Amino acid sequence: MVLKLFITPCLFVLLFLSGLIASAQTRTCGMEDYMNTQLQDPDYIKAHQKNQTEFRVALAQRLKVRTPIFNRSSPIIIPVAVHFPEAQEADRACLEALAQNQIDILNADYTATNSDFNLWSTASSFYPGINSGSVNIEFCMATKNHPPGLDPELLEGNPAVTIGYDFGNGADQDSNWSGYMNFLVKDIGSTILGYSPLGGNVLAGESVVMSLNAFGSGAGCPGSGIVPSAPYDLGRTVTHELGHFYNLKHPFVGFSCTQDDGIADTPNISNSNGGCPAPGSVNACEPSEKALTMNYMDYVNDACMYMLTEGQTTVVDTYINSIQNQFKQNTTPCESTASFNLLATNNSYSTCGNDAVFDINYSIIDGFNATVALNVSNIPPGVSATLSQDEINAPGTFSLALTNIEQLDLADYSITVTASAAELTASANLTLSIVDTVCSAAGNLDFETATTAVVFNNINQRDRSTKTAPYTDFTSEYTDINRESSYDLSVRVHTDGDFEVATTVWIDWNQNCNFSDPGETYDLGTATAVFDEPTTNSPRAIVIPSDAALGTTTMRVSTRFVNTNPNFSACETGFDGEVEDYSVNVLESIAGYGDEFIDLVAFPNPTFGSFTLKFQTNSSADFKVHIYDIRGRRIYSKEFKNRINFNQMIDLGGMQTGIYLMTVSSDSEQVTKRILVH
Repeated sequence: MVLKLFITPCLFVLLFLSGLIASAQTRTCGMEDYMNTQLQDPDYIKAHQKNQTEFRVALAQRLKVRTPIFNRSSPIIIPVAVHFPEAQEADRACLEALAQNQIDILNADYTATNSDFNLWSTASSFYPGINSGSVNIEFCMATKNHPPGLDPELLEGNPAVTIGYDFGNGADQDSNWSGYMNFLVKDIGSTILGYSPLGGNVLAGESVVMSLNAFGSGAGCPGSGIVPSAPYDLGRTVTHELGHFYNLKHPFVGFSCTQDDGIADTPNISNSNGGCPAPGSVNACEPSEKALTMNYMDYVNDACMYMLTEGQTTVVDTYINSIQNQFKQNTTPCESTASFNLLATNNSYSTCGNDAVFDINYSIIDGFNATVALNVSNIPPGVSATLSQDEINAPGTFSLALTNIEQLDLADYSITVTASAAELTASANLTLSIVDTVCSAAGNLDFETATTAVVFNNINQRDRSTKTAPYTDFTSEYTDINRESSYDLSVRVHTDGDFEVATTVWIDWNQNCNFSDPGETYDLGTATAVFDEPTTNSPRAIVIPSDAALGTTTMRVSTRFVNTNPNFSACETGFDGEVEDYSVNVLESIAGYGDEFIDLVAFPNPTFGSFTLKFQTNSSADFKVHIYDIRGRRIYSKEFKNRINFNQMIDLGGMQTGIYLMTVSSDSEQVTKRILVH
């Protein structure tokens, strides 16, 4: 067996710091070290991955349609709160002024209206093909509807500046300040100027953390020890760290030319730059490129950084757009322009030729209350597009259904949904991808991490104790399954020694050649130090959705070493593990409405946690009620004695929002109902 080697967090930090020392820079950013620590927490990982998944989907769609800026009628207002846990209340007036000073710097830097931006016109000649960018946002100090009971000096109408408040009990996130863009200014030692999560969580109350000598500009507030210090005394360190919060990486990722920040128009560099280099004076990794030393995400002096690229502002704008509904409303004086916005919850849809449905959220800004007309444009030839409604007058979700798309060529099609009222408009850009097969996926053969058995109804693929290929096509093996019926799925694995592996199964229920739709992913659990043993969630009940497309579709089984990639997907390649595809043939439900359960209804549905189950029966048999979540786990089970007129409240109090499947069954009949919990 080949030995698996890993760089420990301590070694990574040592290498990171040695890189800083080697480059003789004094500006230091603690983002990488902070993220290494946070990603040891399973709960943090789960929330972080959710945010990042939504962002990556939005960014992929944004890059496909190649729009440089979201089409919205007004900037997104970002409510700001600033926290000085170690400062003096006597300095409140000074600290409030310093907080506003920093906000003014951020607004100028992110909208490219900073006074030194004109330097780019000359410097740009060294960077052909690179354009500067701006973001359609506005940072605004929150002044109303403050969280109650946190700081007695935090008064309504005054800026959201806390002084002496123990933010997060000494941590860097505080749920009391969920929905705000938080800046936390405190003593973090003399080795770093600040740090931020990479892709921050607004709902969790995460913050950008700054040292006492790198926040704001000017004289600062000496009475509280908060004094901007040269050469980092122009507030640009906050601009830099905030870029991390909105998913921007350093251009010198890993201090190596072999890694990249993922943005096409930022030249890749192997080292940070300090001081004040002349434009075009530092070589990049590519011989034909120069380091973009004046970029906010490098390490140069505050006076010598003054721009973001168009690619970087696309990332920032996309991230803010994807989380804008997380910002707390009615908190700032900047929300003075009543308006509205559209945000597609699934703005990229792949299909093999079946109908496609996009869900689009309509939200209002500052109490906008007029009726808004809805329209769709750029419809592919021959396709029928139907909006669920032609107009909307309250926040909510509507849908766009596309039919007759089977005649389209294999390609991506850009579609636009527009909302308009008077002089205001907002748009959601959608991408319809026509494909002819599911995405490819494969592991690698370096180790022996493997799936050794898959059992699902009539599929019984066993006795494969060693991996023979990184991908195996078992689609010739299939099983018939019926809508609204439940089948146990079991997977056995080999962990290649004392390592932890995880198994995930995807089933393309709507047959759109895309495994990313809700309800198509099943976690089969993990296993550690085993050879041909079941995963922790095996067997798992798979309830076939009542609306699953009839016919043959693909079931993908993937087992991988858990540390290979925390953002694993159905279309991953090159990881330590393997992938297998099977076929399942979906048939009509065998559970009909017969003589036993007459006029069966569940109401209200959707429900906020409880509903009434009502029916009549001519049978004398007892019956059972089971409720499963979308992952197939049974979360409610009860047996009832026969009643001719059954009328019973079912309480699902405390259940998470989502879709659940309820089965009512006797020895000879079963009925399945879908329950939606708000």
